Amino acid sequence: MRHLLLFTLPALTVACFNKDTDGDGLTDRQEEEFGSDPEEKDSDGDGLDDDEEFELGTDPNDEDSDGDGYLDEWEVDEGTDPTDEDSVIYKGGWPYNPNKTPTDMLEIPLLDQWGDMVDLYDFTGQGKYIAVDISAVWCGPCNQLARAIANGNPNAGWGSAPEKVHNGELIWMTILGQDANGRIPTLSVLEEWYANYPDDKVPVFADTENSDYVNEYLGSGWPTIIVFDENFNLVQGPTAQDHYAPLSWIEDNL
Repeated sequence: MRHLLLFTLPALTVACFNKDTDGDGLTDRQEEEFGSDPEEKDSDGDGLDDDEEFELGTDPNDEDSDGDGYLDEWEVDEGTDPTDEDSVIYKGGWPYNPNKTPTDMLEIPLLDQWGDMVDLYDFTGQGKYIAVDISAVWCGPCNQLARAIANGNPNAGWGSAPEKVHNGELIWMTILGQDANGRIPTLSVLEEWYANYPDDKVPVFADTENSDYVNEYLGSGWPTIIVFDENFNLVQGPTAQDHYAPLSWIEDNL
């Protein structure tokens, strides 16, 4: 008659299997299989602990698992998929700043040429000055400025700003306050403007239905250009003596 021998694993052995050195909810053995660091809760430093990465199916050793330019934690916070490169915070690839703090610029999201509502404060914290032009579709000089920026042409009568935008020294954004009929631009108007002056570096926004940005920033004429620092603190706007003083400031300081 055979006797079935039952063995009980020592408590020490069980403890070794369940050991979780970094306390992130995954055992050291699970982390070894997953490829994460059993001594670091957040192996890649993207703001998601390794157990969260395990549940999401993201790469614990890559802060941007799908390579779309947005960190995994940012995508989780904004409701996009950190494992899908086509699921992004902004279709235009605009920057994202999770630590944005309102300063001199209005804090009102605007519609861009890709159909996204964009928080302009996401452009802060990039280590670059930000130039904003308030333009109108019917305005001849506004179109000339947009053409010069899109072509990166420093010899088009707008100083060195176009070249500096294309060299990555300066962030430029356009806010269209009026369409050809003096109304608030629709998405199709933004798309047409972008088609006429294609520039992946420049977001094109429509003002709010209440014309908040035009009312707040338009100077003595169209276009009005304003320069802010990297945190949207006002640096230079038009003056009574020089409507295009911001362009001179860019020329002299960047």
